Amino acid sequence: MSRLIIKIGTNLLTKEDNTQNTVFMEKIVREIAELSRKGHEIVLVTSGAVACGRSIIQFEKEKKDIPVKQVLAAVGQGVLMHEYCRLFAKHQLKVAQVLLTNLDFSHRKNFLNTRNIVSRLLNLRVIPIVNENDVTAYDEIQFGDNDNLSARLSAMIDADMLILLTDVDGLYTEDPATSPHAKILSKVPKITEAIKKMAGKKINKKSCGGMVSKIAAAEYATQSGVDTLMVSGREENVLCRLMIQKESLGTFFPATCAKGENKKRWMKPQIVKDAWIEIDAGAVSAMVSKGASLLPKGVVSVQGDFKRGDIVNVKGHDGEIVAYGLVNYSAKDTNRIKGQHSKEIARLLDGQFEPEIMQRDNVVMGYGVCLKVI
Repeated sequence: MSRLIIKIGTNLLTKEDNTQNTVFMEKIVREIAELSRKGHEIVLVTSGAVACGRSIIQFEKEKKDIPVKQVLAAVGQGVLMHEYCRLFAKHQLKVAQVLLTNLDFSHRKNFLNTRNIVSRLLNLRVIPIVNENDVTAYDEIQFGDNDNLSARLSAMIDADMLILLTDVDGLYTEDPATSPHAKILSKVPKITEAIKKMAGKKINKKSCGGMVSKIAAAEYATQSGVDTLMVSGREENVLCRLMIQKESLGTFFPATCAKGENKKRWMKPQIVKDAWIEIDAGAVSAMVSKGASLLPKGVVSVQGDFKRGDIVNVKGHDGEIVAYGLVNYSAKDTNRIKGQHSKEIARLLDGQFEPEIMQRDNVVMGYGVCLKVI
């Protein structure tokens, strides 16, 4: 089973008149449904809200400022989601709308909430449909394009692969529209300055990104341990050919580090000093042997002070570090619910964030220096 981020650009989702390309959407939803039946976990990052808004509200002369874009996104987002809901329902699949800004990645509590909710949706076999929250975004918190968003999200949820569906076959050595000598690159082992120059600067008038943003997204994702594919969404049965038939299509950018290494690098320096959670032998066994989450029932004691979203060490009864990870509860609240069943959290705290102290996707496991990312 693989965890996939599939990003679809505006040019695939809409026609020249900005109306939805329902033929394409129906085709790609059918393929996603097939991959879901095969056991893949899928997050869909979709563009197209602003373009859909343009098909409904026509300005005599559209200004290129953020408020106009926000109005168009507010109108178009509901139209876009309505169509996705209708199409996925044909395959008995449930979907959820997730709108994000850069704050959801740069602020630790936002990061924790976003990571946890996406993981829970996937565990429930619900397909998250993600877009930038253009309605509330402003310059300082904008992603700029959904290529960047999809790359950041792939790193956040430890995806196995990022698939950038676009309207070109992949990365070419030169612009195929102007050069007869242009050749597609089937694999790019490392993104160098020479590779970046191949991307050019042309940006389609309907979309925010272009080849430059896709190369930047591939660079971010691969450096986070996520394999990345750039491929034409117009290829027949493209997703199933890639993931089921294992065909070589488009341009493949292999991860440049082991999956989870990036998570380990950014988490370890942020561990709260002089604070830890001690757990019993049963919890140690469950976490080490099964990669389980840390539940309140297994907590014996709490040392030091920490807040929700902090990174805290977990120790066994012998004082050995078992793991470290993002905590869902403060030290005070963890102390109140230690030794209790998860169902008691809401009663003891008069409310509940999560059933776990640490969710397994937010944990780096291992003894001492022999750490393993799960």
